[in-house]
Amino acid sequence: MDMDIFETGHTRLRRTLRNILPVIIPAVLCLIFYLGISCAGRETISRARMLPLGTITLKEMPSRPCHRIMQSYETDEEMDILIKQLVSFGPDRQYIIGNNQMGSFVNLSDALDGRCQQYDAVFILHPDGEHHIEAGSYLSVCYCGSFRQTRTYVPQLLQYARDNGMAIRGPLLELLWIDIHTTKHVEEQVTELQLKVEVGQAGIS
Repeated sequence: MDMDIFETGHTRLRRTLRNILPVIIPAVLCLIFYLGISCAGRETISRARMLPLGTITLKEMPSRPCHRIMQSYETDEEMDILIKQLVSFGPDRQYIIGNNQMGSFVNLSDALDGRCQQYDAVFILHPDGEHHIEAGSYLSVCYCGSFRQTRTYVPQLLQYARDNGMAIRGPLLELLWIDIHTTKHVEEQVTELQLKVEVGQAGIS
């Protein structure tokens, strides 16, 4: 009799676990996901606040692994679609959003013509990325507010390179340090532009 009660209770427990585990496991995974984004977002915001705004500097950058989609686009809506495609390639990539560095390749020919409206690709920096952004010397400038200011700052980068005898090599990158995925307030958003150059080799190649 006692054994029957024990088995009935054990069976009931197993049935209960089977019913609630499909609910609990996704909930726990979602919690881990949002905690990861929150921590990464706070770290990104702290680092972004230390960036020199509006000042052009020269950086030596290592090779940076990334995931990317090579597809040209012009509008914000097109970029959002590409970013969603990028993070949907693998579930682990969702943790990258908010961990800085989403960005785009700005079409260099378009920029040299003064337009800065055409993009060649989107990317997310990640240690396991199958592609790499090449190492080298990069002119950098950061700004707050709408990323449409890229059209103002890219010509400044190009002119700085010319004025200082630097060859413009490319790529030209637009890195989104703090964007709409981190804050809804446009004035808090931070963007960095990076242009690969060769010091002491004036010209464009």
